[in-house]
Amino acid sequence: YPELLAPHIPDMISILPDLKTEGVKRGFLRALSETPLVINDEYIGRLADLAFEVMNSAKQSVAVRIYALEIAYRLCDRFPGLAVELTMMLQNMQVPDSKALASRRRKILLNIGLKDIPGYNDNLKEF
Repeated sequence: YPELLAPHIPDMISILPDLKTEGVKRGFLRALSETPLVINDEYIGRLADLAFEVMNSAKQSVAVRIYALEIAYRLCDRFPGLAVELTMMLQNMQVPDSKALASRRRKILLNIGLKDIPGYNDNLKEF
């Protein structure tokens, strides 16, 4: 029931940076990754910053990083300029130890549009 969560999304975004419990953070990010983000640009900016920060943090669990990656990818629909930033970040990301993170990274790179670049798919096989 995403409509029940919608009024609480700004509060969730405000609380996220202060969460210390991994399970709670994972739950918040999962909910945000699966819910339509109908919020103002201020909260979108905060969420995008947080998603990029979490994705780059090796201290975060794989699930938390994947949910943050999914949020950043979904924000690219609303703000196409983020796709360039996300692509650069994913290309510069250390090769993930997790197969799940590596697979999600590859799929998002392909979905963003890099599949149309000749020879690029060959480079993705090593991830």
